[in-house]
Amino acid sequence: MAPILAGNDRPSARVHEPRISAAMVTASPDAAAPDGRPAVVAVCASAASPQPLLQLLRALTPQSDMALVIVLQHREALDTEPFMQALREAGHVPSPIAPDAPLEPGKTYLPDPDVIVSLENGRFRVQPAEEQPGARGTIDSFLVALASDEDGHSIAVILAGTGADGTLGLKAVKAAGGLALAEETEESRSSELARSNHPAALADAVLPIDQLAERIKDGVRQVRPAAAGLARPDDADVSAALASIAAVLRKRTGHDFHGYKPGTFLRRVQRRVQVVQVTSIGAYLDLLRERPDEAQELFNDLLIGVTQFFRDPHEFDLLAREVVPKLFAGKTQNDRLGSG
Repeated sequence: MAPILAGNDRPSARVHEPRISAAMVTASPDAAAPDGRPAVVAVCASAASPQPLLQLLRALTPQSDMALVIVLQHREALDTEPFMQALREAGHVPSPIAPDAPLEPGKTYLPDPDVIVSLENGRFRVQPAEEQPGARGTIDSFLVALASDEDGHSIAVILAGTGADGTLGLKAVKAAGGLALAEETEESRSSELARSNHPAALADAVLPIDQLAERIKDGVRQVRPAAAGLARPDDADVSAALASIAAVLRKRTGHDFHGYKPGTFLRRVQRRVQVVQVTSIGAYLDLLRERPDEAQELFNDLLIGVTQFFRDPHEFDLLAREVVPKLFAGKTQNDRLGSG
């Protein structure tokens, strides 16, 4: 695999970019995934307040290139019969989830109560829930597995009422290259959101319910495997465009990504293509030049895996509770930490 641009070949002036066609990065709306796998949309909500979920699903009818999984917090509290009837009226016929069953396009899945559902190689894994209701992290568990299994070909949607459940999963979906969306609420519109532990603080877009459905449809066309699989970092035109993007990043942020792994760099760029809703890497390069703030957004995405630990208060809380006390156990003020 060719590097983005080798060390001594880095240009000091602007790089000439070839014309990058949209087909090199995105597929046509009717293209099917080469392996038959759909884009996976996980809609996460609270069973205690299903109305926003039903409102969304009325506008988000089943699609031939999408598998939809409804992940409910407190699933055991759901009034099942009225909910199932409302789903059918919205055009969704929930499919049962059997262990080892493959995700299929055009289907809507609703896990049973008292189970933890995950994914592995495009198939469902189902285990009995061991924790008590309220302590299961149902949404996080599924989203983390989704991020690991689908390699960016997924969309996570967090609706209001789930609290902090979904924060870890949304981070994982973004780190894997997927799209993260959340419902707009009074809290999400406040200036305190960025400092909160709410999933919406991490979302790529926070939208009212009536706009979420269209954003999901647009996202599916971009994240499904058929679309993402057409661009390769060792294609000459793509490699040149990535080099140009790295040059813009170096100019705007002062950080040089010319030596970054080409495959990872391409996936991060493709994720930003999805987020800003342009049709090609070439169009994204133009946007990157026009919007100074987009360079910082791409920079943040490139470092999401590296810096996540340092931006996660839960990790530091674990250090404070479990690691630091052991380091100082049995030490006095005259002792030194470490072996030497």
